[in-house]
Amino acid sequence: MKKVVNGLMFIVILIGVVIFGLKDIAIQKVLEKELSASLESKVRIYGVDYYIFKEKLELKGIGIENKDDTSLDAIYINRVTTNIKLKDIFNKKISLQNLEIKDIEIDKKTKRKNTNISNQQVEETAMVVNERKISQEDMQRISQSLVNDYQNFLQNLGSDNIEKNKRIKSIFIGATIPMLDKYIDYKLSDIATGYMNDIVKKYDSMKNNFKETQSNMKEDDWVVEISDLTVKTGLLGRKLEGVVKGITTDKVKMNKDIPFKLTSVAGEENSLIEGVLNIATFKGEIDAKFENVDVNSFMEIKDLISAKANLVQKIVLDEEKISVIGRLDIPQMDINKENVSEYFLKDRDALNVIVGDANEPIRDLKVEYNYNPSFNRVFVNSNIAKKVALYLGEDSSEFEKMKNDFKDKYGEKINQKKEELKYKLEEFINVFKKN
Repeated sequence: MKKVVNGLMFIVILIGVVIFGLKDIAIQKVLEKELSASLESKVRIYGVDYYIFKEKLELKGIGIENKDDTSLDAIYINRVTTNIKLKDIFNKKISLQNLEIKDIEIDKKTKRKNTNISNQQVEETAMVVNERKISQEDMQRISQSLVNDYQNFLQNLGSDNIEKNKRIKSIFIGATIPMLDKYIDYKLSDIATGYMNDIVKKYDSMKNNFKETQSNMKEDDWVVEISDLTVKTGLLGRKLEGVVKGITTDKVKMNKDIPFKLTSVAGEENSLIEGVLNIATFKGEIDAKFENVDVNSFMEIKDLISAKANLVQKIVLDEEKISVIGRLDIPQMDINKENVSEYFLKDRDALNVIVGDANEPIRDLKVEYNYNPSFNRVFVNSNIAKKVALYLGEDSSEFEKMKNDFKDKYGEKINQKKEELKYKLEEFINVFKKN
């Protein structure tokens, strides 16, 4: 009798294990099927855990396949958790009070092969055309050229007069800074344009995969409605978190502006991304604000400078185009002269040739930029060169004095020549009028 009871208990336990194991597979298959039909894209769920006693569902990786490049997940969410009764998972109408998603990635690379080869080749070609990078050798070349020119300038004059050398330095720096100003803005534009090309590419990918036409905006048979969607994700090295209300897979209900707000606080640093977005039409506005950001967190080479930055940026999404305008402010930047000289000039003492023993920080740096979709380029205007010139020892009063001296000496003659040229042009035009 005891053997029979033990046998029955073993069978019951085995059935329980099988049921508990199969429940996760059943949930995965149902959700993949319904989500794929609703989103009209292949959806893969990479892992499922359902805790019966807690009534908690956890999806460990969910990817929506990119229609243009099947080797990518157009959207990948690392983890999704919610509380729901087991029987409700298999309903056609699912209502959730709260659903939490963690770590969102756009166009995540997978181990799958792309079956749309033609699209992939066109995309790779476009990327090669648009890819432009600043090189260390490029910066070293122009930096070394400026220092060498300055040294030669001083040696040729051969002056031992400190004040005269100071004036010479000021004039030389002032003469070279306009060129350096254009160079810096151009290089910043190149870097920012590459960054924007990546954003535009992801935006176009999202539109191609998820934008709805009016004819497609009808209620699906299977609908999930979420009262509070908690978002926790990384962006620009920051962990942002916020709650978006009123999310649903019903395309008709999602054809509206949905407000959102994500924030992050880490020490003295504050980050905020907020705006409105119509998920159906992909129209909206996104405002970003980052305060007291450590500049080194964005630099590949650390310890060249020490600075905190403030960034304000607005992105406007308007179906066929995306536009961006922004401003970066750095109230104070301290330069590690030895590290900068070593990195750019391969000589730890090179910067001292111009700066001397000065250790004052550079203040009030500003960079304004805007992305024009018509030109597919970011246009940059900064005062970096001007502020660097002041740091290196430029004295604007020397140039004002030179301009005034030039004007006093030649100004009257120049005006006379202008009047003579104007008179001759008028005579020339009158000849044709008479004829």
